[in-house]
Amino acid sequence: MPVFEAAVPLSKAQKRRRWIAASVIVGASIGFAIWAAIDCAHIDFGYAASYSFAMVFLLGCFFAVTGTVLMIYWRTRSTGVALLGSGIAMYLIFLGCIGFLKKFDKVTWQHEPPAQHFGPDQQASLVIYYRPGTTDQQIEDFVEHKLESYPSKVHDGTDFPDFVTEYLGLLPSQANGFSGSALTLKAGAHGAAVDSFVAMVQFDPRVARVFRDIAPDDIHLPKGERAPMRPSQQLR
Repeated sequence: MPVFEAAVPLSKAQKRRRWIAASVIVGASIGFAIWAAIDCAHIDFGYAASYSFAMVFLLGCFFAVTGTVLMIYWRTRSTGVALLGSGIAMYLIFLGCIGFLKKFDKVTWQHEPPAQHFGPDQQASLVIYYRPGTTDQQIEDFVEHKLESYPSKVHDGTDFPDFVTEYLGLLPSQANGFSGSALTLKAGAHGAAVDSFVAMVQFDPRVARVFRDIAPDDIHLPKGERAPMRPSQQLR
């Protein structure tokens, strides 16, 4: 059986079927490359977008290697040529589309917000100190039934109100001996809903003190106003 060359010339019908198959492969590859570029451009974070680059590159390599193997046998040679060309063209078209979208500022991850670190050294909108003797369960109930008593838009159950962007639990070593919480509100958050939320926090019987617009690490109470800490709580 001939491997490299056909024993007889191909008929017009055979040539037509091969051209159709090759056209479908090339067209599908081009369409996929364009779709992958558009999808990649809508990803918010650069690290996630890199997976799209890797996916298209690996798929292109697979097509190219498979096409090279298929080119050996004359019956699959046209399919192999189409796969080899499609594999190379796919990644180049993908890169070209990304470059085109970048030129018109349509790539979301180009405007990825800088990573934000939220810790006791960062300014918070509200720093809450709980009364000495308040148990972990009571604090958990306060967070769950007071702070998170708003219907969630992203999952079943409740969540923080829309104007709260960050929550941080504070150890006694981070809060002058008190157990605490820190909340960051959206920039410019104000109005009746915010005022009501802050008042609810301030007047809860489990809350000892509330500080506004300060980093937990920057709160230094006089020794007489600090809560006593057990040796195991003195982490600093």
